[in-house]
Amino acid sequence: MVVKLTSVEDDELTEYCFQAFEAFIRRCPKEMSPHISMLTQLCLKFMTYDPNYNYDDDEQEDSMDVEDGFGEESDDEYSDDDDMSWKVRRSSIKCLEALIHTRRDLLLTFYSTLCPALLARFKEREENVRADVFSAFSTLLRQTRVGSSHVGLITEQGDAREEEPTVTMLKKQVPVIVKALHKQLKDKSVKSRQGCFSLLTELAHTVPGALEEHIPALIPGNVLKLLRMYSFLSDGQIYLSTMRIDALSFFNVLLSSNHPQAFQPHMQVLLPPVVACVEDSFYKITQRLFWSHSSWSKS
Repeated sequence: MVVKLTSVEDDELTEYCFQAFEAFIRRCPKEMSPHISMLTQLCLKFMTYDPNYNYDDDEQEDSMDVEDGFGEESDDEYSDDDDMSWKVRRSSIKCLEALIHTRRDLLLTFYSTLCPALLARFKEREENVRADVFSAFSTLLRQTRVGSSHVGLITEQGDAREEEPTVTMLKKQVPVIVKALHKQLKDKSVKSRQGCFSLLTELAHTVPGALEEHIPALIPGNVLKLLRMYSFLSDGQIYLSTMRIDALSFFNVLLSSNHPQAFQPHMQVLLPPVVACVEDSFYKITQRLFWSHSSWSKS
């Protein structure tokens, strides 16, 4: 009955339907097993439901530099208060996240079906919905890591241990993930940038060494510029501190999960902004700085 109600042209009703599905999945995972395939297809259908906007699939590639603006609204944010379709997309994505969280046994299938779909939704124009897309993808990464305690870790002998099929599939998606996140790191929304760094950090944790070939693009284009930023406005300082914490946290994980040789070409440009963070008045930034220095010295 609930499935039939999703065909009614009422965005609010459809949102409530997906909220019900999410509750069923989380509370009654065993009983929902026969309906997983159908629900997955329904979520994939409605996560792209945006009747009042046409996404430009042929959008030209932008440069990888990070914009200096913080807290400014994107031109693509909603301006029509009557448009409730974003709630439908958001509820369907939350339903997908519930599926990923409760059905680790279907991870391989999820990498074939949900992974590409979530990556395609990184371009979501509504900030809050985009944050839920990032959250769902982070859950996919965490679930992969939960079942793979030795995912691709490099042993002292330099041999890579056997890895699970889900990790192999994830590694194939790394270039696509990094490319998609590069676009979002240029967004002026602080929330979007935070989501990007959270995803990159989770990715570095899940598949150590997978980002090594992307370090030349990640560090000069994003991490380095964020570490160098300063602001003299109180609100701007809050945004800046948050972003620098995220950048330092990611940098710390990147240092500890990749070979030291990968960072040698960037040492001269990385050291000054990282060391400069020690003068920051916010203790969390200084804390992350010492973590980074510890990882650096170990590497």
